[in-house]
Amino acid sequence: MKWPYNNYRPHQEEIVGKIIDALNRNVFVALNAPTGYGKTVAVLYSVLKYILENRDIKCLYIVRTRNEMAPVIRELYNIYSKENFFKYIFLMNKRDMCFHSPVIEERIGYEDFLELCREMRKKNLCPLKKLSFKPFEKISEYIEYAILNETCPWEAAKELTYEANIIVGTYPYLFNPYINKILFENNILNPSKTILVIDEAHNIDYMCRHSDRGLSRRTIDIGFREIDMYGSSLKDHEREFILNILNKIKEIFEKLPGEDKYRYYGLEKFYNEIAVDIDLSLFDEISDKIMLEKMSKIGLKGRCFIKSIYRFIMYLVNIYKNFPRDFELFSIKNRLEIKNINPQIVLSKINAYKNTIFLSGTLPPPDYIRDMFQITGDLEYIRIKDIFGRENKRYICAVDVSTKYKERNIKLYVKMAIYLIYFRRQIPEDKIILAVYPSYDLMKKILSAYEDIKDKINIDITDIVEDENLSIDEAAEQASKGRNIIIHAVAGGKMTEGIEITRNGRSLIVSVVVVGLPFPEPNDYMDYKYRRILEIFGKRKVWNYSILIPTLIKVKQAFGRTIRSRGDKALLVVLDRRALHSNIRDFLEADFNKIALPSNVFERLGIKT
Repeated sequence: MKWPYNNYRPHQEEIVGKIIDALNRNVFVALNAPTGYGKTVAVLYSVLKYILENRDIKCLYIVRTRNEMAPVIRELYNIYSKENFFKYIFLMNKRDMCFHSPVIEERIGYEDFLELCREMRKKNLCPLKKLSFKPFEKISEYIEYAILNETCPWEAAKELTYEANIIVGTYPYLFNPYINKILFENNILNPSKTILVIDEAHNIDYMCRHSDRGLSRRTIDIGFREIDMYGSSLKDHEREFILNILNKIKEIFEKLPGEDKYRYYGLEKFYNEIAVDIDLSLFDEISDKIMLEKMSKIGLKGRCFIKSIYRFIMYLVNIYKNFPRDFELFSIKNRLEIKNINPQIVLSKINAYKNTIFLSGTLPPPDYIRDMFQITGDLEYIRIKDIFGRENKRYICAVDVSTKYKERNIKLYVKMAIYLIYFRRQIPEDKIILAVYPSYDLMKKILSAYEDIKDKINIDITDIVEDENLSIDEAAEQASKGRNIIIHAVAGGKMTEGIEITRNGRSLIVSVVVVGLPFPEPNDYMDYKYRRILEIFGKRKVWNYSILIPTLIKVKQAFGRTIRSRGDKALLVVLDRRALHSNIRDFLEADFNKIALPSNVFERLGIKT
C-alpha cells in the first residue's frame, strides 16, 4: 500500500511504523502532534495498512462535530483514489441526514427526533432502499446520492456500515448511552475486532457531557398543555397519573433558587420525591399516546415534551440504581441537570476495543490519559514537537492583571480592554486577533468597558463576538473580509476548538490574547466533581486532574489557532499573572516576556473607575 502523497512530512513515516507496530501488539496509542502535521492521514493510512493484512478488523473513527468529520472524509477519498481495496461510510446526527429534513422542526431535540423517526418508519413514510458503495469526497455528495436514489440517507448509511472497513462518526456514537446502541444492538461492530480512533481526544469534558441529561421548567409547562391538546385518548386514571407527576415536578421548580450557576439538588432526593413509585411502563404508554396524537394533528414539526419528561425520569432511575456515586443532580436557572462527576464511568468503555488511538494537538499527559480512561495495558505515547519552530512564537504575560474571582471589578475590566486595544494596534490591519475569555459572563463585562474606551478614543476596530447563533464558517468569512478584526470567543468553545482563517496557505490569525486563565467558576457541580476525583485519585492528583490540566489544555488549544505554515508567526498573550507560576509556564512551554500598563494609564486616557 503506497503513501497517498508524493512525500512524507518530517517524522510521518516513523509515526506510521510506530502505529502499525502498536496495532500488532494490541497496544493503545496517543499521538500528540500540532495542527498542520498531518495526523489524520498518518492514522488513516496506518489503520488501513493494518486492515489490509487483517480483513476481519474494522475501524470506528469518531470526531467531535460534523465539521470535524469533513477532513477525515476528504483524506479517505484521497486514499481510496489510489488504493481502492476498502469501503468507508459515516454516521452523524440522524436529523441532519433525514429524507424529510426540509419539513422537520429544527428545534426538535435529537432524542425526540429519534422517536419521531421510529413512528414515521412504522407508518411507511420513509423510503428505505439499499445503496451500493460509491466513494465520496464530501458529506453533501453522499446525502445527494441517497436522495437521488429515493432512500433515507441515514438508513442507507447504516446498511453500508456492515460492509464498511472504516466508519466515521461523531462522539455520541461512542459516549451517548442512548445513541451508541445503534452500532452494537444491530451487530454492526464487535469491539474486540474494532480499532477505535478518538480525534481531538483532549475534549474529555465534552465527551462526558454526552452522558448528562436535563429537564427545564418550560418542558413541564408545555407538558401540561400537551395533555390538554393531545390527550383525548387518555383514560381517566392515565390523565390523573401523568398530571400528578407533572404537578410534583412543578413544585420542585417553584422552589429552585434560579441562579445562573450550578446548585446541588440531589439525585437521591429527586428519586425519592418523584421517581421511586412511578410505573415507568405506564408513563411510556401515556407518552406514546400523546406523541402519536400530536403527530396526527401537526405532522412532523414538533417534539413531544411529555416523552422528554419520561426519558429524563427513566434515565435518572437508571443512573440512581447503577451509578449513584458517579452522577449528581443540580439546578441552574430554570433547569435540572443530571451531571457526570466521575469521568471514568463514561470514558472507560474504550477498553472494550481491540486498540484505541487518541489523537490531538493538545493531548493531556500520559498519566492523565491512563487514569481517566482506566487503561490497564501499555500506552504508546508519541509526541511530535513544534514542526514550525519555537522561534515563530512570542509569548507575553501581563503581570498587573488576573481574573481571580476576588480581583474582578470594573478597574480590572478596563485594564483588560486597554490591553486588547493595545495589542490590536501592534499587528497589521489585515491580520486578526483571537481574544479568548474564561466565560461568556466575563466576556460581556469586559466588552462593556471595551466599547466605552473605543468610543472615548475613537479607534476603528471590527469586533466579531461568539454566540450560539454564530457559526465558525460565518465568523471566518466575516473576519477574512474585514480589517482591524478582533474575534471575541470563550475558552473551550467552538471558535477556539475549530476556527482557521488562512489566505494563500498562511494564517490570518496572528495573535491570541487569553483574557484571563479559564479556570472553572466555583459552583456546586465543580465541588462535587472535585470531591469524587479526590476519592478516586487522592490529594496528589486531584487539583491537576479536575482543574489545572483541563484549564491549560483550553489555553493551548486557543494558541493552536495561529500557525499553519513555516512562514507564520504568532504573538501569544496571557492577561493573567498566574501564568508565570512554574507549573503553568512549563505546561504551556511558554518563555514569557512580562508586560504591565503604566501606573498612570487611567489618567492619561481620562478614565475614571
